[in-house]
Amino acid sequence: MFTSNKKGKVVVLTHSPSISIVVPALNEEDNIKAAVNSALLALDDANVKGEIIIINDGSTDNTGRIAEEMKQSDKRISVIHHSTPMGMGYSFWDGVSKANNEVVTIFGGDNEGVPSEYFLYLHLFKYVDIVVPFFTNAQRSALRVVISKVYSIAVKILLGLKVHHSTSPVLYRRSILNDINLRSHGFCYQPELLFKTIRRGYLYAEVPFFTLSRVSGKSSIFRLKSILNIVYDFSIIFLDRLFSKKQEELDPSSATVCRRKKVEKLLG
Repeated sequence: MFTSNKKGKVVVLTHSPSISIVVPALNEEDNIKAAVNSALLALDDANVKGEIIIINDGSTDNTGRIAEEMKQSDKRISVIHHSTPMGMGYSFWDGVSKANNEVVTIFGGDNEGVPSEYFLYLHLFKYVDIVVPFFTNAQRSALRVVISKVYSIAVKILLGLKVHHSTSPVLYRRSILNDINLRSHGFCYQPELLFKTIRRGYLYAEVPFFTLSRVSGKSSIFRLKSILNIVYDFSIIFLDRLFSKKQEELDPSSATVCRRKKVEKLLG
C-alpha cells in the first residue's frame, strides 16, 4: 500500500489496507440485513479493518428502519438516508464522500455478492490502484445474457473499455477518486468511473469473483425507464469522451505514481 508523508514523499505501507463498503439499497427489506451481516462476517474472518456505509436510497418499505437497527448493533455501520431515489451512482458517490478507509467498493443491498471475495485481492493495492472483478459463475437467464452482451459491446465501442466486466463491484483506492467528476448518477456510473480512472493512467488488475443469485425481489435495471436512462447516460458519457481533456494529473499517493517513479529512477 502507498501513501504520502508530510514532505510529499511516497512511502510503502506494510499493513493490509482498510476498506469502506458502500451498500446502496432501494426497497431491499428482505435482503439488506443478510447482505450487511455477511459483509461484517467476512471482515471478521479476513481480519480486515472496515466499515459499512448503508445508503437507503429513498426506500418506501422497511429498509431504512432495518438499517438504523443494524447501525445500533455495530459501530462499523453508518447509514445515509435519501428522501427520494437518487440512483446507484449517486448513492455510491455519497458513500465515497463519507468513507474513511483506504479502499472503497460497492456491495449491493440485494445480497448477490460474496463479501469474502472482496478481501482476497486487497494485497494487489501494493501494485495497482483499481481491482476490477469479473464473475466466473454468474447464473443468468438467456435474456439477461443477451442484454449483458449488448451492454458490454456498447461499453467497449463507446468508451474503449477493454475489461471483462464493466459493471462489477470494482475496488478503488479512495484517494484517486477525489477529483473525478461523474455525469451519470444511475447504473452507468461504474463504466464511466472505470473509463475516467483508467484513461487517466491508473494501473488496474482484473480478478475472478464468485457471485450468488438474488434471494428476493427483482433488479430494476431491466425496466424500460432504466434502459432509457442508460441510453441517455451513455450518450452524455460518449460526448464527454470526445471533447474532454485526456491528460490529467495523477494522485501522488497512488501505486501508479510510485511504480513510475521507481522505473524513472532506474532509467536515470
